[in-house]
Amino acid sequence: VIFVNDGSTDNTEEILLNIAKENRHAKVISLRKNTGKARALEQGFNLVNGNKVVIIDSDLQYDPNDIQALTSKIDEGYDVVSGKRVNRADAKDVVLTSLIFRWVVKKLSGLNFFDYFSGLKCFRTSVISKLDLKGDLNRVFSVYAHHVGFKVCEIPITHRPRVGGKSRYNFLARLKLALNDIIILFYSITIGKENLYKFGLLGLLILSFGL
Repeated sequence: VIFVNDGSTDNTEEILLNIAKENRHAKVISLRKNTGKARALEQGFNLVNGNKVVIIDSDLQYDPNDIQALTSKIDEGYDVVSGKRVNRADAKDVVLTSLIFRWVVKKLSGLNFFDYFSGLKCFRTSVISKLDLKGDLNRVFSVYAHHVGFKVCEIPITHRPRVGGKSRYNFLARLKLALNDIIILFYSITIGKENLYKFGLLGLLILSFGL
């Protein structure tokens, strides 16, 4: 188990180090400042070994008992298995915006998923090295895996109300992240790298007319 302490300001680091002392299967990465979930995941991936890796948020909304079901699907031949929060225990505005952007991502990517942004996923370690996704692109991991030909699926998981801590993502922050994901998906998957030069030529043409 790899714990990534993303610049916490409480006694999280002390607790994790004590766990690591008592259990040789636990490793701790402590970042000096908060870098965000995506960067924290990258640090964790650097220490991953074996042929499967599971990522799970630490806010207790996800049930570790669901991990076995995800890894079993990998053993069936899938490369990426994503948890599907059927009964989401989030605020109504969060669920509503997720439904809207889910529809948009489906149209852009061609992958018909119920929950693209689940915080509980399992995948083969070979997928990590193949995709080499950096930054916030880890949120749409399943979409990129599907796009390059990996076998992906999602299965229902438990989702609990958040009882401790507070999310740093308000409505505007979530909106910004979602729009950013949609723009990147549009250019990298819907349009494709091979067609980007056409947009460049179109931009030059429009600029020429403007001048």
